[in-house]
Amino acid sequence: MRRCLISLIAALVLPVWGSAQTGVPPFGSFTKGQFDLVNNANANAIFAIPITSSPGRGLNLNFSVVYNSQVWAPQFNGAGALAWTPVGGWLLTSPTGQTLYQLTTTYGQCGRLGEGYTQTYNFTGYEYTDPLGTMHPFNLLVRETYNSCTDTTTYSGTYSGYATDASGYYASISDPSVSLHPSITNKSGAVIPSSGDTITDANGNFISPGGGGWVDSAGRTALKIITGTRARATSRPPLCSPTDKPTSSPMSPLRGIAVTIPVECKE
Repeated sequence: MRRCLISLIAALVLPVWGSAQTGVPPFGSFTKGQFDLVNNANANAIFAIPITSSPGRGLNLNFSVVYNSQVWAPQFNGAGALAWTPVGGWLLTSPTGQTLYQLTTTYGQCGRLGEGYTQTYNFTGYEYTDPLGTMHPFNLLVRETYNSCTDTTTYSGTYSGYATDASGYYASISDPSVSLHPSITNKSGAVIPSSGDTITDANGNFISPGGGGWVDSAGRTALKIITGTRARATSRPPLCSPTDKPTSSPMSPLRGIAVTIPVECKE
């Protein structure tokens, strides 16, 4: 009876984010279909529609529209309550992914008579989501405390560490007073800075935004993204299109977004 009770309690205290995992988590069990990949742990189906692939120096620029079928999942919100939260669906952000964190605030007093106050911001729950929608959690903590009695702001916490899912990602916050977003380094040594807008490999080759889209490591504008309330695809010319006037490729699942891919003229 004691063993069964312990097992039940352990099941109740397991973190909720594990059941809400999207993307392709490391060491997961999957069933591969003709078009999608299904996570056997939570039945999330994922597939990617390739938009463009541009070979470059050291780094290739690959961009796909990704869909995770687990759109909603129960997660704890900022108030500590369990609530249905959007976690999946269509992903069309950037080739670099994104980093999110949670914020809680506590208050205290300072001074001999408590005439002053302290305000502490706790930044926790750091999570990097890669372009496939896989969430990689980190045990980072930034504590920012303002003391009205001394009119000072101090920082403390854990600013760096590896992802807890053994994926090999490493996060580091160089100076929390400048930016609370960490830089992300993958297993191959490619670095996404705290701004999250570039990818640089160990040899200095990089992919960056530019020209209304993304520039590959060879300096070519390989992808342009046009957003609006309603995007309309232009017809493809019969023979060629100048590189400065790329043709448009519509994406029907995502209304209001069109991707343009430069093509070179053919004789």
